Parts: sequence; C-alpha cells; structure tokens
Amino acid sequence: MMSVKKMIELYVNYSIDEETWNMLYAMVCHGLITRDNWIKFSDTCASWVIEGNTIIDGDGKVVYMIDDNGYWKKVA
Repeated sequence: MMSVKKMIELYVNYSIDEETWNMLYAMVCHGLITRDNWIKFSDTCASWVIEGNTIIDGDGKVVYMIDDNGYWKKVA
C-alpha cells in the first residue's frame, strides 16, 4: 500500500497535476491505496495551488518551494 507521504511526494513531483490526482484516486478504487490514506491525502492537498515557484495551501501558507536546482523542497 502507498503511504500518504509517498502520495504527497508523487503529487508534488508532478506539479500537483489533475491527472496525477485522478491516478491516485484510481489506485484507491483498485485497492492499491487505502481509503483512510486517500482521506488524509485529500484533506491535506485538495486546496493546494501553484503560485510561481511555490505551492500554497488553502490557508495561504507556502508548503513547497522550488530550490536552486529546480526541485520541489518542503518548507519547514
């Protein structure tokens, strides 16, 4: 089973793409991701948007930034 952490990493690395979201949901439907993990993931990430070189959550807080090498890095 895929962990919530791995789901978030995948989603972020594909730039919070709708296709990735739908793929992860399809994995839930096929039993590869638990419904509990889906709920935790969707509660965390559903409101995220990309603004420039950052990913912002629904409260306006930066959760990821692109580093100098062009990779998404979690903001502490």
